[in-house]
Amino acid sequence: MQLKDAEAPSPQQWLMLLGTALVLRLAFYSGFFGSDEVSYTEAAYRLLDGNWTVASYVGSNRYGVNLPMAAFGAVFGRGEWVAAAYSMICALAEVALLAGLGGRLVGARAALLGAWLLALTPLHVNLAGRLAADAPMALTLTACFLLFFRAELQEGSRGRTWGFLLAGLAAGWGFWIKPVAIYYLALFLLVPLLLGRWRWSWLWLAAGFFAMVAANCALFALLSGDAMFLFKTMAERRASGYLEQELAGGAAMDAPWYYLVYLFGKVYHTLWLGPLAVWGLWSTRRLAPEPRRLLLLWALGLLVAFSLMPVGFNPFTWVPKQTNYMSLFLAPLALLGGLALVAAARWVWAVLVPPALLLGALQQNQVTAFTANSKALVALVRAEPQGTYWVSSNALRAANFEALVREPLPQVRSVADWKPGDKGRAFLDPQTLDWAQREPFRRLDQVPACWQRLRSVQGQAAGLGPWVLQRLPLPAAFRDRLRVAPAVLFSLEAC
Repeated sequence: MQLKDAEAPSPQQWLMLLGTALVLRLAFYSGFFGSDEVSYTEAAYRLLDGNWTVASYVGSNRYGVNLPMAAFGAVFGRGEWVAAAYSMICALAEVALLAGLGGRLVGARAALLGAWLLALTPLHVNLAGRLAADAPMALTLTACFLLFFRAELQEGSRGRTWGFLLAGLAAGWGFWIKPVAIYYLALFLLVPLLLGRWRWSWLWLAAGFFAMVAANCALFALLSGDAMFLFKTMAERRASGYLEQELAGGAAMDAPWYYLVYLFGKVYHTLWLGPLAVWGLWSTRRLAPEPRRLLLLWALGLLVAFSLMPVGFNPFTWVPKQTNYMSLFLAPLALLGGLALVAAARWVWAVLVPPALLLGALQQNQVTAFTANSKALVALVRAEPQGTYWVSSNALRAANFEALVREPLPQVRSVADWKPGDKGRAFLDPQTLDWAQREPFRRLDQVPACWQRLRSVQGQAAGLGPWVLQRLPLPAAFRDRLRVAPAVLFSLEAC
């Protein structure tokens, strides 16, 4: 890998960086998980059908995800890879932005190294293929900060206004995706203190952001008759206690040290990124004062903002945290890591790359093993379509997703709706029975006595990652954790 101190990466460096990033994300693509991606895809395809009815569910209102997915569907047709294209492109664009604009802060070579770190980070690789809001939202944050910093640090005033405006528009697009995360913009209030000056042109950042918010409100006014519809549904959702339910159920955590644990302890999502970022903090002493202050504001400011923001006071609650939310601040940490690697020998990449690939494979295996039986249910219904199938939640979501990207499966229904006297077959997956709150059975031994066990259904984890892991000399105990536990098919004819 030839890395040079140049003003910008060469065409060969661009091709190698983005080509490798794309190949990794395609090789370790995990796709369907059964969570928000089903809601996003459903909302996007409703738009294609001409149904612009506004729903109260937050995922259906995120037009920063739904509209681009609908646009891809309109051009390329409906399909899983088409639905996944938006997240994939956003992930690659973030890598490219870091390499192209990060040099304003740390120099071209460090920025390119940082982009390579981001391209190899297992969490970033995994989220690129998850059809969710994480990769698009991360791109808006990275674009906002890099465009602002580029405008602020450039010589002369030409184009500076446009840079601040574009930064505001990027932040505004983030509002279209996930408005609850926009509080990070408060970090820009610290810029005058860090730089010791004031520019009136900074207000173009606010102008761009509020223009996008106004456009979002105008869309809701057109569709629902209420420009404040989004804000009202957000307030109602917060008042409903959903956040407390998620924290109590373990779907999110609020411990202030949560991300530090995953950056320096449970590093299977970020590998060396945390330690390299700390090394990079020491290396920032080589930077000019203003780039150094802005970089630290971006990296440490986001980490603090998404760790220590209080969102409730009775009881006191920190901002909710999940591992996928780390995608919001991976880019500045990667830039710090790139700064640390500038003086490192090339053999260091021999230490960085193999574990990154292994963890990418493990993350793909984790998702595809979890959904393997649900996908096996879809194949079973295709092969044996007679009668009704009463299925657990993740299998139902798989059937719903199948209906969106391929063909409907009308005979699949939720086992939560089953009542004595209903005939057909029941499909229960022990891997996912405790995944959703609506499940009526948490264990296979809780099913009614009239359910007659027919056979096991064994799904297989799909993708390059599981294929490679099956052929590695891994410890038996570890290999057992990678296997898919079989689901069970029951006959309900005796009920």
